[in-house]
Amino acid sequence: MITPLEFEKRYHNLVVTLDDLSMLTVDVKNYRLRGSAPAKHHDTVAAENMKDRILSHLNDNIKADTKLEKSEIKAASAANPWAPLLLMEAGVLHALTQNMKDAKPRIALVHMGKGWPDDIALTLSLVVHYKLYDKSLDVKLGVTKYCNDYIGLDCNGFVGNYALAIGSTLTASTYIGSFAPEAKRRTKLEDVQAKDVMVWPDYGHITIIDSIDPLTKAADGKPTREARVVESTAFSGLGNGRDGLQNSLYAIRSVDAHKKFTIERPKGGGKDLVYISPLS
Repeated sequence: MITPLEFEKRYHNLVVTLDDLSMLTVDVKNYRLRGSAPAKHHDTVAAENMKDRILSHLNDNIKADTKLEKSEIKAASAANPWAPLLLMEAGVLHALTQNMKDAKPRIALVHMGKGWPDDIALTLSLVVHYKLYDKSLDVKLGVTKYCNDYIGLDCNGFVGNYALAIGSTLTASTYIGSFAPEAKRRTKLEDVQAKDVMVWPDYGHITIIDSIDPLTKAADGKPTREARVVESTAFSGLGNGRDGLQNSLYAIRSVDAHKKFTIERPKGGGKDLVYISPLS
């Protein structure tokens, strides 16, 4: 089963097929949050405008292929000796049209901080096909710039897609609070495991544990567990000087009677309170 860290690497090493069938690897690393203040450079307003341009082209293709499909069916019904071939072509067109229709909501999610890796790759291939990148740049630089300018993940965009990847019913659009229902919250440091999620009590952020060390004593003599945690965040204080999709080392220090764990984010840094729950 894929780990959170391995899933993170899928976003950082995403392969896009260009029109000439060459490949481009892009890094989906930025934080994007729908409704975020534009001044913070995390909003999706410009991204959703670009999404509308892609969908406009896609709608034109759907209309053209639907018209051609109907024409093929009509020709096949007129006692045409080529009827079997025409019906087969109509079936192919119908399948292509349906695939394009199915892709539309997924392309929208890509521009809202919720994109599945394959859907981001598809979206960027369409950006190439419809020439929606900055054409003052060569195609590879243009697609990379498009990715950096308009595509990224919010916190449950990553965790929810990871949940989906391992067979959970939770998704990138699931309300954060639903990842840590009260009845399933951990109550002991010893019980915390890899693939558990950390949910902030105001339901404003979520992360996921990739790996966790055994219980030991910190320099202050109190219990601690170090955990490698993956997240997409607007916070730039995790040790590498940037926000976005990343992993870092946390320390989990204690838990209170209300099932709130005190964590150091990152280890040795500021303290936060979180709920911890198994991903289900």
